[in-house]
Amino acid sequence: MPTPCTVTPTPRITVPSDLEGADKLLGILREAQARIDREAAFTEEDIARANEHLREVTAEDREIVSKVVDKLQKFAIAKRSLIDTGEGKSVVMGNGSLALRDCPPATNCRDDEKVIEVLHEMGLSRYVRTREELDRESLLARREDLPRIEGLSFVQREVLTISPTGAKVITKTRTIKL
Repeated sequence: MPTPCTVTPTPRITVPSDLEGADKLLGILREAQARIDREAAFTEEDIARANEHLREVTAEDREIVSKVVDKLQKFAIAKRSLIDTGEGKSVVMGNGSLALRDCPPATNCRDDEKVIEVLHEMGLSRYVRTREELDRESLLARREDLPRIEGLSFVQREVLTISPTGAKVITKTRTIKL
């Protein structure tokens, strides 16, 4: 069973002026994060146990739901005219309603690159798009030479990684406009 989080006095936290001060803050961070991690682990264990219990006690009902949905789908496909009456694509009954709608046709492809290659080989390149996109690398390299363009800006992210000993790594990102 999880133990309640131990309340600790909040230490005075200021911006350090030297490495010794930064190391003290890392120690505070390590201890606080370790407490958070312990509580999170207890909570995750509780959730896992609750989910397993839910699966166990609802197994029979899940099987019933699966079978009923399957039978209703077969009925709806076989008796489409009872559902799609021309006035709507659903029918309301005493215990609920059924709706059967056809989605628009779609192209399904497991490996786009392989199909593109085959289309080219078969002389069917007309089915392959040529995509126009920004050359971001060139724009960035020549940004000083460019006029101001609405919607275009140059930024640099600065990522601080804090690694307290024995605790999770924390990252904090700052975006700088160039």
